[in-house]
Amino acid sequence: MNILTSSFHALAKRLLAAGLSMMFLLLIASAPAVAKGGGEVIRSGKDVRMTFTGPASPDRGVATPGYQMRVTHANPIEVEDTVRIQVDIFGDEALVPGDVTVEFETTPGSGDYQILSTTSCWTDLCAELGDVEGFPIGADYDESTAWRFTFNRIGQFTVRLSVVGVHSHNFYASESLDQTVVAPDASLDLDGPASIDRGVEASGFASTLVNAGSGAIPESVMLQFEIASQQQVVEGTVTIDVETAPDAGVFVAVPLSNCGSNLCGTTGPDTIAALLPGASAVIGMHPKFDVVGSYQIQVRAIGVDSGTEYASASGAVEVVSAPATLIVIAGDGQTALVGEAVPIAPVVRVIDAGGAPVAGANVEFLVGLGGGSVSESSVISDSEGLASAATWTLGTTPGSNTLSIQVPGSYASAVTVDATAMEPAEIALAVATQVDSVTYGDTQEHVVVISNAGSVAAGPVSVSIPVPVGYAAGSAHWTCLAINEAVCPAAGDGGIEADLELPVGSSAIFVFSATVAEDAGDTIDFRAEASCSDDISPQDNLAISSTPVVLSRFGFEAGDSGAGHLAGNAVPLAVLDAGNDLVIDLDSVPFGPVMTVAKGATASGDRFALALVFAGQSRVALLSVSSPGQPASWSQVLLEPSAMQAGIGLVDGGDRPDADRLLVVGEGFELERPFDALQTIQVSGVPH
Repeated sequence: MNILTSSFHALAKRLLAAGLSMMFLLLIASAPAVAKGGGEVIRSGKDVRMTFTGPASPDRGVATPGYQMRVTHANPIEVEDTVRIQVDIFGDEALVPGDVTVEFETTPGSGDYQILSTTSCWTDLCAELGDVEGFPIGADYDESTAWRFTFNRIGQFTVRLSVVGVHSHNFYASESLDQTVVAPDASLDLDGPASIDRGVEASGFASTLVNAGSGAIPESVMLQFEIASQQQVVEGTVTIDVETAPDAGVFVAVPLSNCGSNLCGTTGPDTIAALLPGASAVIGMHPKFDVVGSYQIQVRAIGVDSGTEYASASGAVEVVSAPATLIVIAGDGQTALVGEAVPIAPVVRVIDAGGAPVAGANVEFLVGLGGGSVSESSVISDSEGLASAATWTLGTTPGSNTLSIQVPGSYASAVTVDATAMEPAEIALAVATQVDSVTYGDTQEHVVVISNAGSVAAGPVSVSIPVPVGYAAGSAHWTCLAINEAVCPAAGDGGIEADLELPVGSSAIFVFSATVAEDAGDTIDFRAEASCSDDISPQDNLAISSTPVVLSRFGFEAGDSGAGHLAGNAVPLAVLDAGNDLVIDLDSVPFGPVMTVAKGATASGDRFALALVFAGQSRVALLSVSSPGQPASWSQVLLEPSAMQAGIGLVDGGDRPDADRLLVVGEGFELERPFDALQTIQVSGVPH
């Protein structure tokens, strides 16, 4: 609705009430409007502007300040008509004058407000500021007025202020504010043990006042108590100490006196301050009963200024004879992994001085040394006097854990149960193959790295690597390199089923070789799995590597992506023969479990690959050599951190005049394998 239409709507109400004809209203409505300027201006030549600001969400029933209206007239010519400020209030439901109270500040900055009388305008409310003749708006007029509104119900409202000519009824300027009126929605909870000991100041009681409404509780709140029982409650037999403020930790006694057959008393006036929307306040309580029996505690939240009862709650409490002793029945002296629950939840029995079980005792389980948690920190003993924490989860630090068990406020001494938190192992398995694809008759290698990155030794670690479908029968063989005192079988044929011992920071590296069968399918699917009962993250103990089987392969030509995890595409590096050699870099930053740094082949198909295997913080140089259709053979060595380069060359074969040795030499290590001496080797790899 534009301002012309809304202004006409408000004016029409008044004119119809005065008995004017609808034809006259239509003539008024047909008057042309002009462009906006702050508010909308009806008559040309005038520059009257209005701003109207204020809170968007006032509280129900609260005289809310902070509304400010400013009217200015920048034109040097005085407005030809005197004006009044017209107030229109629209609601999401029909309004009556008692729904909203309007006040304006009599003098700017005085803080004195005067109520502005409102009347019903159909389903809305109307009011006017200014006497019958109004007030003039002269040249360079600039005045501000503070307003205060009290909304007496919640909902959506719109307050519109307009500058209206007294005689012309022109709307010179108008501004609106949308209002969402909010209100508190208070609830009170009374929490505490269902059973307490006679004559003992009991803990664990609390009154919680929650404001779930959209508006604040606008005043301080005090708590009013009433203690009832089936029989007369005698003054002096019950006391209640209450916190002076939420979470204050300081308690004072509530004066209790007889009110009929019950006891009544009220806390201090500022126990709980005004409560904002969504806030809550917890007041701790320590009741003490000197007589055994069933009691009802009633708590009311009362507004200090208005006397409004915002919420109430009640709870029953049974006062019984005092427990005398706690006995640990089960759950002491156990072990479990850090952060895990002990196998048996601690159980205690509560007995009285005569040795009989005490039912209904409030037993608390408090985590002590080592941290951790219990699923039930407060448990009521059953008819046999038994109470259990249900689940005791140990802390995340290895070592001793303790759990203290007590009956608060009783004469029974607390007992302690102990447990030991053990560190977990952290087993991880990774697989890499030495080629991107294979063809029929190829010898393919896989490298499997199994490491313990945890803080305790792991063992036994079961490893299962079956021979994949697609390899020639009897062609599979493997070797294992133990790093940092790991224990693994040295070598074998066929699949791998082995148990390992992995100390902290150690690794076992399996190198698996087999020949692709002539009837292999489209892929070779290599699967490796490890398991350990103490492993904290078993999800990384399985790896599957799939290699496509193609009709032909140029895996050793320049531009091939290479084996393992290369740092880029392989490029030609050199042609090796007995007369020259090659120097390459050995990376220290892993790109995966295996990174091939150089590989080569002869025209007859003999191949070699030099790879770095990364196992935890260790690097292993792996030199593999194979001939078409023959098993691969390997040499490997653990590299020192300073080994950053290696030289590759062919040297005299010794006993075999028709063969050389492929030699790899670096700082602190040497690898060699027999290789064909009669042909040169085309070498590719990663430039550095």
